[in-house]
Formats: sequence, C-alpha cells, structure tokens
Amino acid sequence: MPAFVIKYHRKSGAYEVFPFEDSFDGLRKRFALERENEDPDVEIVSITARTLDDVKRTHSRYFMKDGSGLSV
Repeated sequence: MPAFVIKYHRKSGAYEVFPFEDSFDGLRKRFALERENEDPDVEIVSITARTLDDVKRTHSRYFMKDGSGLSV
C-alpha cells in the first residue's frame, strides 16, 4: 500500500509531502529525515494510505494552516 511521509513545521504550518509506493520505503525516508533534522518544531511522520486525499482527511491538522507546499 502507498505511504506518505510528511515533514511538518508546527509553528509556521509549512510542510513537504513525499509519496512512496510502499510503507517500507516511506519509513526509510522518515528515519533519514529524522536523523538530519535539528529543529524541535519539525514533526516527521509516515502514514500508510491509499491516496493523499485520504491522508488529508485522516490527518488534517498537517494541512490546516496555509503552509501548503512550503519547504520546511
């Protein structure tokens, strides 16, 4: 099943979404991003879902602020 890694900046609402064909590749990306992250306000999550629209419905807090597509 597809997976999506979200890198989310809590204060600004900026986020990046990385889509993957399977959850294993998504987890590898998440762990790589976590290793290089030094900002305590950045949250990195891996979510398994059929579509990004599903993720936006189930994890809407990452998409609420107008930080759409801004690099974190």
